[in-house]
Amino acid sequence: MHRVTWAAYVGADQKRWPTLGAYYQQIMARPTVAKAFAEEMDLRKRLAA
Repeated sequence: MHRVTWAAYVGADQKRWPTLGAYYQQIMARPTVAKAFAEEMDLRKRLAA
C-alpha cells in the first residue's frame, strides 16, 4: 500500500498507471483503511509539529 500512497506526495502522475490508481481508490474506499490512513496522517502531523 505504501508504494502506492507515496506517489501522491512526490508528484508522480498516477495517470500513467491507471490500474494502480484504481487499486488505490478501491483500497482507500474501505472504511477501516481510510480511518487508519487518517489516523496515521494525524500522528505524522503531530509528531512533525
